Amino acid sequence: MNRPLRVFLRDYEWVHVSLGLLGNVIFLAGSILFLQPDRQHVATWFFVAGATGMLINSIGSALIAYQRRVRGRPPGKGW
Repeated sequence: MNRPLRVFLRDYEWVHVSLGLLGNVIFLAGSILFLQPDRQHVATWFFVAGATGMLINSIGSALIAYQRRVRGRPPGKGW
């Protein structure tokens, strides 16, 4: 993994975690909006936005886990 990406993931891990949390909240809101038939169009876009946030979180977490494995450190033990 190149150095700028490694530095970004290390220093800004909170960014992808926040996007994942926000994605979960938006996904939940989309689920609630689906209960009202006239809100289904908005609910669909909430689902898409929420899923995107969760995907970014998963990709970031996978990259961090990969980087830790490459460096020979167990998960959760820093960079």
